[in-house]
Amino acid sequence: MWKARVLPALAAAVLATVGLVATGGSASAAPLGSTVAVHGSAQGLTITHGQVRGGIVTFLVDTTNEQGSDIAMFSPAPGKSVDNVLADLRDVFSEDPHTAAQGTRELVDDARIFGLAGVGKGTPVMVTEQLAAGNYYLFDLNPVFAGAAPTLTTLQVSGPGGTPTNVLPPGISSLFRGLLPFALLHSLFPGYPTIPNPGALFPVPGAFSLPGAFSLPGTRTPYGLVGRHPIVKLTSDDRFDSSDVLPASGTITVRNTSDTLHFMSVSPVKPGTTDDDIQHFFQSNDQGEPPFALDGPSIEMGVLSPGGHADITYTLPAGTYVLECFIPDDQTGMPHAVMGMHKVVTLQ
Repeated sequence: MWKARVLPALAAAVLATVGLVATGGSASAAPLGSTVAVHGSAQGLTITHGQVRGGIVTFLVDTTNEQGSDIAMFSPAPGKSVDNVLADLRDVFSEDPHTAAQGTRELVDDARIFGLAGVGKGTPVMVTEQLAAGNYYLFDLNPVFAGAAPTLTTLQVSGPGGTPTNVLPPGISSLFRGLLPFALLHSLFPGYPTIPNPGALFPVPGAFSLPGAFSLPGTRTPYGLVGRHPIVKLTSDDRFDSSDVLPASGTITVRNTSDTLHFMSVSPVKPGTTDDDIQHFFQSNDQGEPPFALDGPSIEMGVLSPGGHADITYTLPAGTYVLECFIPDDQTGMPHAVMGMHKVVTLQ
């Protein structure tokens, strides 16, 4: 996404007032389970339930915000507090490169960050990851960029894990109708109709098309709800290590194999764009729209702490895209993308 991340100064002031952070009350108590719908809007975010069972947890992320929603999830490290983490974020968004670098180092020490995802209106994603018992905090970064104090919504994860239960109330399935295969919907909602081919989709434009057969926790492949799929590594040399061709519709595993924070935005660019074109733009200090950028849906795998990984399931139009990370470097404070952390790929 071509977003305000490229200009961290835009967000410098909005995280300054840590004391104004509120705890969201939009999530209700519910039976334990392993699936949560996360909905962004111009007012922030809501989640269907504030309590899930530990183990494999799937987040169904969408937004009605015309500006998109950029939803982050973190848990303070042992001995650290929520205020510690939010103060670190303030440093990350500082205009001063030294302070931004310090903020990145602080966040590595003070928090475990688990994504979630950046989504646009009409471009939902599904993020699947493994969570241990504890309290996790979700918030939408976009209102923060616009000048609001972050409002946190708490997700409680309890127990060692287990089989999923129906945690989504009646009517929520219609929110994602056309976005998820019958097989997954039926596993979440026992009353949902089945069809002879459980991998088939509702005939709705933009529907997810997930490869392979579904398997539930306990019978899954080494990682993820869906069979084997491509891996994108976020590396210690601040690069994307992946195939040049990724699915336009499907699931990829994103692994942060480095010792610092990374995220992965996926943005459309004009056919023929090269990484040299992108690097030349960054080195030019041009503050305008990149000449190679295209209007169109984009997604983002949110910030992952070192060693973190998650599966992201999505549907995007086939074409040329660029993967980017704009986290400030933990030594120089320069955004990783400016240092070369970008990769042009083809989605097909």
